Amino acid sequence: MHVDIDRFAHLHSPLHRWDQRYKIAGLFSLILVISMLSSLWALCCSVLIVAALMLISKIPVTQIIRPVLFPLLFLIPLFIFLPLSAGGEKYFFYGIPLYIDGIILSVRIAVKALCIIMLFLLITGTSPFTVSMKALRSLKIPSKIVDLIMFTYRYIYIYLDDLRALRQSIMMKGYRSNTSRHSFKTSSYLVGSLLVRSFEQTDRMFNAMTCRGYTGEVKVLTEFKSTWKDVIKFIISLCTAILLAGWELFMDTGKLL
Repeated sequence: MHVDIDRFAHLHSPLHRWDQRYKIAGLFSLILVISMLSSLWALCCSVLIVAALMLISKIPVTQIIRPVLFPLLFLIPLFIFLPLSAGGEKYFFYGIPLYIDGIILSVRIAVKALCIIMLFLLITGTSPFTVSMKALRSLKIPSKIVDLIMFTYRYIYIYLDDLRALRQSIMMKGYRSNTSRHSFKTSSYLVGSLLVRSFEQTDRMFNAMTCRGYTGEVKVLTEFKSTWKDVIKFIISLCTAILLAGWELFMDTGKLL
């Protein structure tokens, strides 16, 4: 099942009507500030800000739970190892020593990851993917990086389809995934075959793009027309990021005093 990154781009909200260039610059400033926060109160405030933005965007909450929770699964080891090894004040839970600092650090990392993922969803989900790529070019992002993002999103699903077809083929021939030596050997052959196919696919992709007149820049019919509302939204997001950073600095200064 392919993930359609444009499935919410047709909605109508203040975020959808926001010029994509200003939206990327404004929300990315929030991402940078949130990634540097360490105060729990500032992080709680950032969660409220991101939740408010999600409500304003009118994106169904049930549709974003899976894309948000799946990356957070990789943080589960943090909640296991940090409380057991961070050091500092101990708290015994059924005889198991847990460190308060480790628990707090795990919560901080999880909250930051949650906010950043949701902000990226807002950036990419409230505007068509091609418009986002053109906005990145307008913001002077190197064209090679933009092309890499665009082609990665487009062709990763082709490689996943090839992997699925190869896997079904070997399973029809009696292959079963287990921990045996034969299973690992077959899996290595499968990965090698996929790499060869992907290399051949790049040649076919290059020839197809050349035949269609590709010269290193993807043409998008959308033209950016910014208004004073776009500027106001950008200023609000930038001021919010500055306030969060100032709150963090004030909290750190208070601790030092």
